[in-house]
Parts: sequence; C-alpha cells; structure tokens
Amino acid sequence: MIVVEGSGLVRRIGLAGKLIGHEDWVNTIEFNRCGDRLVSGSDDMLWNVASKALVLSGHARNVRLGQVADNGNLQTIELGKHNGRVHKLAVEPGSPHMFYSCGEDGFVQRFDLRSNSSTKLFCCSTFTGTDNLFSSNILSLNSIIIDPRHPNYFYLGDCDQYARVYDIRKLPSNKDAPVETFCPKHLIKTREMQITGLSYSNTSKLLVSCNGELIYLFQKNMGLGPYPCSVARTCG
Repeated sequence: MIVVEGSGLVRRIGLAGKLIGHEDWVNTIEFNRCGDRLVSGSDDMLWNVASKALVLSGHARNVRLGQVADNGNLQTIELGKHNGRVHKLAVEPGSPHMFYSCGEDGFVQRFDLRSNSSTKLFCCSTFTGTDNLFSSNILSLNSIIIDPRHPNYFYLGDCDQYARVYDIRKLPSNKDAPVETFCPKHLIKTREMQITGLSYSNTSKLLVSCNGELIYLFQKNMGLGPYPCSVARTCG
C-alpha cells in the first residue's frame, strides 16, 4: 500500500474560472471528449466550458439521458430512479451504451441505452462480523468505477472503510457479496469513516480517497478477501 500525499504540482494549480449555479453538494463532474462540455452532478447541470454558461439544469433522484441536437437544443428522457441522490455513474469500457449508477439508497443499477432500460442489481449492506453474512443496514454509495482491463469487475466506495469489488457475472444471484475488498489494515476496525472517491489505473492499481483520512494506492494482490471481518478478528 502506498500513501499518496500532496505534491508541488497540485499546489501550483490555479483557478481558471467559476461556474455559478449549484445550491447543493456537487458529487461528480465529467468532461466530454472534446472538452467543451462539462456535466456536474447533484441537481444535474450541463455547462459550456468556454463561455461558462449553463446549458441545462435539472432533476433530482433520477437518471436521465440528455441528447444535444446539431442546433444546440437538448432533450432528456428518464431512464431510472433512485430513492435519494445519485452520486456516481460509470460507463462500461468498450460499451458506451452500458453504464452503472449508485447513490444514497444503496442500490447499484445497470442501464442499457439500446433499450433505455434499467436493472437493479443489488442493495449494498454492511458486514455483520460473521463470515458469509450481511446485515440489513443499507450503505449509502459514494462512488463506482469499472476495471478498464476487465469490464466484468466494478468497484464501490461507500459509507464504511471497505472498497468492494463485484463480478457482474455473479449478480444478482450472489446478492451483495463482493469478490474482493480493500482497506488499509490500520483502518479495518474504524467505524466513523467513508470512502468518497475511487480511481482505477490501466496497470490494475486502485486509488482510494477516504473522508478525513489520506489517499491510498493498492496493488491488485493486497485485497482482504470477500469477507474482511475475519481479517479484522485476526488483526485484533
């Protein structure tokens, strides 16, 4: 595990401009390939980067598809709903018509733009402390990413200390059981923390940002297994 701290490069970054419009937390941002459009998510908004103008303002507790016509007009259709705010979307590498969402209700949903359909895969819950068992306590989900080298695997960051790895081929029959988990060993027994961001490299390294903590980099072989509570008992 590598702990990543601030660098001189980050300290030299300056403010290029401000986009005024959000009245609540901004949970995610994403540029298009050309870099001239920016989507920011909470009460979702679409921005023109050059003019810093707001193109679209939006909606709550649902996932919508926006289509920008050649004349600049934009139309949206609703694809699915979460019971609470949606915190993150992840597009499947190599399949731009497939993407996942996660949010405050603990659900992971999968969307297919070819049919404008959505499927609820499972609801993420806390570990009970007993191997192979999960509690009924739902975890609010903050982040979801897909392994760019192995798109069957996706990673969740939530309101506890464990980054969870799932295999889409084993869902939903395997309920909310992950195939792997990651956590710094000194934080395994920590209760009051959460993962706020995840990133995955093309060399199979997982970057985890923890609220009120540091940023951690994990190698692929540093997982705790699907049931980390057994590791907690060993460490304690």
